[in-house]
Amino acid sequence: MPTRLLVLVALLALTGACGGSTGTAAAPSTAGPATTSGSLVRTASGPVGMTVDSRGHVWVANADAGTVSRLDASGRRPELSTDVGQAPLRLAGLDGGIWVTVFSDGLLRRLDEETGRVTRTVRTGPEPEGLTTAFGSVWVVLQASAELLRIDPRDGRVTHRYRVGTGPRLVSAGGGALWVSDFETGRLLRVDPGTGMVRRSPVLCEGLQGILVTARRVWATCTTDDALVAVDPRTLRRTSRVPLGGSPDPITAGAGGRILVGLQKGPALAVVDPTSGTVVRRRVLGKVDQLDDRANIDLVRDKARAWLSSYLEGGVYPVTQ
Repeated sequence: MPTRLLVLVALLALTGACGGSTGTAAAPSTAGPATTSGSLVRTASGPVGMTVDSRGHVWVANADAGTVSRLDASGRRPELSTDVGQAPLRLAGLDGGIWVTVFSDGLLRRLDEETGRVTRTVRTGPEPEGLTTAFGSVWVVLQASAELLRIDPRDGRVTHRYRVGTGPRLVSAGGGALWVSDFETGRLLRVDPGTGMVRRSPVLCEGLQGILVTARRVWATCTTDDALVAVDPRTLRRTSRVPLGGSPDPITAGAGGRILVGLQKGPALAVVDPTSGTVVRRRVLGKVDQLDDRANIDLVRDKARAWLSSYLEGGVYPVTQ
């Protein structure tokens, strides 16, 4: 299997090129001393993707275990677990359902938010990875064929296919468009959901990964380069670069307009001020090294906390903001 593919299930002997690895170390962070916070909530082996449902429950895709777990209202333990297939990776919610990509089986599945039961199965093609819901559709990145699929959630029909780079990984929505990270080339792709037009940025960095769309910028993590970059959504050119050691991977919006970035090493949570381009705080949560070419982690927020998955530790960390 080509080395660009994601490695997520050690028991299945998949090979891939996820996350950070041998990139040049970034300059030292300007943030203050690292602090430790959070207590691991164990889910099952190999947790990767997460989402928060309409009731505020956190869901976790456990890649090695082949399950999706839902945490109870307190967030202290899993209250249900559903078998979905080999290597479930990413999660997204829509209209009372939780959608999950099942990488090794080439499937997209919908789980009922109330019961956790599988209510729909869609055959996507090989290696579905990145996932989001927007514009009334479910969007799935296929790594093997370098495509972005638009899927009707009512019947599971694939309505459009878009060619997106050579090594696409994740997809996010915002600013009237879909945004896809091409890990292999370091380019960001903008897909217009109305016209189908695909635009490609210049090379931004090595190991382009997580994406966050804000009002003025598109932010993306560079896992191999140990950096966070900002991109002008009109020109698709890089406007700033924040050194961020520790193998930055997932990214989401934080309180007060700040940006939260999950670091594989630890794992750890970095809080970035987008105006000054500085790391204002770093919270080390665990004691594991970066994942290199093995897997990914994910980061989501509910009303009170941020949640960071830890693939190697078999659980997720709640972090009070």
